[in-house]
Amino acid sequence: SSSSSSSSSSSDEGGGASRRIEAVTVYALSTENAAGRRGQEMQSLHALLEATLRAELPTLQANGIRLWHAGDLSLLPPSLARRIRGAARETAANSRLHLCVCVGYGGQQEITRAARRLAQRVASGELAAEAIDEAAVQAELYSAQLPAHLQAPDLLVRTSGEQRLSNFLLWQSAYAELYFCDALWPDFRRPQLRAALEAYAARERRFGGR
Repeated sequence: SSSSSSSSSSSDEGGGASRRIEAVTVYALSTENAAGRRGQEMQSLHALLEATLRAELPTLQANGIRLWHAGDLSLLPPSLARRIRGAARETAANSRLHLCVCVGYGGQQEITRAARRLAQRVASGELAAEAIDEAAVQAELYSAQLPAHLQAPDLLVRTSGEQRLSNFLLWQSAYAELYFCDALWPDFRRPQLRAALEAYAARERRFGGR
C-alpha cells in the first residue's frame, strides 16, 4: 500500500520550526482491483471498507478529520458508494486534518479522465486548446477538491518492501519525496511513521532545481 502526506511549517513554543501534517492520502483500492476481481474476495473487501467507515466515523468527527474520496465510485457496490459520500458530507465541516481515501482509483485513469474532460470542454467551445496548461489539467484531477496548498504531497510512503508507485498519485507526486520501507501497511505504526518523517526532514527539497 502507499500513502502520501502534505505538511506545513509552524512554530513551536521554543521558536523553532516544526512540521504539522495537514493532509494524508491513502490507497485503499485500485481501479484494477475494483474492476478486475470478483466473487467472495471482493465482497469481503467491500464489506470491510463499509464496516470500517461506519465504525471510524465517530473518531473522525471527534478528531476534526475531514474525509475526502478520490476514484470512480461507479466501480463500487451502491451501498458502499453511499457510505463514502455520506461520510464525506458528515465530516465536511472538519478541518484539523484532511484524509483522502483512494477507492476505485488509478493514477493513469485519473489523468485520462482529466484529459477527456478537457477535450469535452474544447469540443463544446468552452475552452481553447491553446489554453490547456498544467493548471488546467490539475483543475480536472480528483485532488482539485482539496485546498490548493495540499494538492501535491510532500512525502510519498511505499510500504511492503516494494519500490514502485503502483499507479498512485502519478501527476501529484512529480516532486514528492519518496520513502520506501519493508513494513506491511497494517504494521505501519508510530515508529515507522517517525522514521519516515525523520528521513523526509533530512532531505533538501529542490523541486527540479539543482
